[in-house]
Amino acid sequence: MTSQNFEFLRDGYPELADLGGFAEKYLHEDPASAVANLRLFAEQLVERIY
Repeated sequence: MTSQNFEFLRDGYPELADLGGFAEKYLHEDPASAVANLRLFAEQLVERIY
């Protein structure tokens, strides 16, 4: 899933770029799914940091 705001992550972290892209896609049509994808994004980001 391509996105406007998360593509810079695609080279090193394609999973994070995909989750961000899905959150962007669903933001207006299904906000609950967007929040769920952003939560997964945050969890995976923190996992990579630690």
